[in-house]
Amino acid sequence: MNISSVVGTLKETAEQVRVKARGTELEKRLLEALSGENWGASTTLLNQIAQDTYDYDKYNTVMKSMWHAMEATATSWRKVFKALSLMEFLVKNGNERIIEDARDRMGRLRGLSEYTFYEGSIDRGSGVRDKAQNMIELLRDNERIREEREKARQLRDKFAGFAGGNNFAGGYGGTGGGFRGGGGGGG
Repeated sequence: MNISSVVGTLKETAEQVRVKARGTELEKRLLEALSGENWGASTTLLNQIAQDTYDYDKYNTVMKSMWHAMEATATSWRKVFKALSLMEFLVKNGNERIIEDARDRMGRLRGLSEYTFYEGSIDRGSGVRDKAQNMIELLRDNERIREEREKARQLRDKFAGFAGGNNFAGGYGGTGGGFRGGGGGGG
């Protein structure tokens, strides 16, 4: 481990302590979902974050944190992978604005599709590359997005009960002015 990675780890740890001590509930959820720990976020946590994307101010916080995590150093490959996993979950379950935001940053996703990091002889970057490529393909296919959002809605309804407090707004292509963007590739 070199000195810059030690300093980076110390800064990250200090930020985690600060958020845990004084952060908002949303910041705490994002810290947990995007941590460098060796386990993924729970579906319950991801659903809470998806719900947060329907609030204007919280939406901006979620997106800023997600994109920031994707810019983590190579040694923080877990954070990058978790940020891509969060993006996938949000495209399927969150506010439809996420689709356009992600398409606007397609260049960043293309860069992650070439991500490399090795721990010894173990290719830790392969999961990031695969997840980034899957996101690129998903974002280029409106019909697949529509299908994935519908499957996610049905799954939420099944587990939460249709009238059981599910406050998720709208559905992809719904009557509320839903998403109308193209297959995009920009950026």
